[in-house]
Amino acid sequence: LGDSCNGKYKSCTCDSSYQYTCTGEGEIGSGGSCNGKYKSCTCEYGYYWNGSRCIARCDSPYVWNGSDCVCASSYNQSCTGSNEAGGSGDSCDGLYASCNCISGYRWVGCKFNGVFRGCLPDIGEGSYACDF
Repeated sequence: LGDSCNGKYKSCTCDSSYQYTCTGEGEIGSGGSCNGKYKSCTCEYGYYWNGSRCIARCDSPYVWNGSDCVCASSYNQSCTGSNEAGGSGDSCDGLYASCNCISGYRWVGCKFNGVFRGCLPDIGEGSYACDF
């Protein structure tokens, strides 16, 4: 018995503070181990500890895709189309979730019959149908 077997004993009894395997994505064992478990884990660069595991760190509007921080899928507008007047809100790698429109137009931002519609003449709320 002992705090750490490290090949010195046939078996090892660990106290309850050794609870993490630190084998998850981005995890590194901290300090000595006991029966393959650690008292705590540290995280590789780009990850943070959430109290039970390492989580990829992506600042908004980026999201984790399993290997890197990428733009959220809602950021898909270049806002350079007809009647568009630049992006609305934050950009992500030059793309926006919605666009501003020139005077007399409003952002619809949806597909109708499979065709995307951005800035259309402002003829009142609820005037344009969208595919759902």
